[in-house]
Amino acid sequence: MKKLACFILLFLTAFYPLAACQTHTMPPLQPGEVNVPFETIAHDQWGVDKNLSNREPRLFLLSTQGDLAQVKDLIDQKVMNQLEQVDFQQYVIVALFRGMKPSSNYQTMITRMTKKNDELMIYAALYEPNTAYGSATALTSPYHIVRVARNNINVAKAKLVLQSVLLTPTSQEETAWNQ
Repeated sequence: MKKLACFILLFLTAFYPLAACQTHTMPPLQPGEVNVPFETIAHDQWGVDKNLSNREPRLFLLSTQGDLAQVKDLIDQKVMNQLEQVDFQQYVIVALFRGMKPSSNYQTMITRMTKKNDELMIYAALYEPNTAYGSATALTSPYHIVRVARNNINVAKAKLVLQSVLLTPTSQEETAWNQ
């Protein structure tokens, strides 16, 4: 009986947070809009932003080695080394930085990219901490960095547009997509 009770408690502890997580649906593709595949290079909820005044989300399109200087103060050396290995003849980097936050659990995730003409739409889920769960009190700067095949983007004309939705892990209400 004790084993069964322990198993049930372990099961509920492990899967309850998953059941409580809010999901969101992506808006449907518009006529002429196509999905753009991407691969994650780095994803971090802590970050290392050395400029404490950056509070708002920032989006970067990095298409050359020289462009990496734009994000060097926002990432650690290990991630910078990964970015330096990207073949910019084949790929470009899209980097979303959340801005400085007062605690952990501000997850930032690029969930989809689409393009229509020269507009590259970046869809992102921006998670807020839930007060029911513990968060470390520390300045954080969450980010998600992805690579995209260069042939999917007209770098010279690309216009980046961020579409984000704020989510709380146990919230039952869905927030509308906004810019």
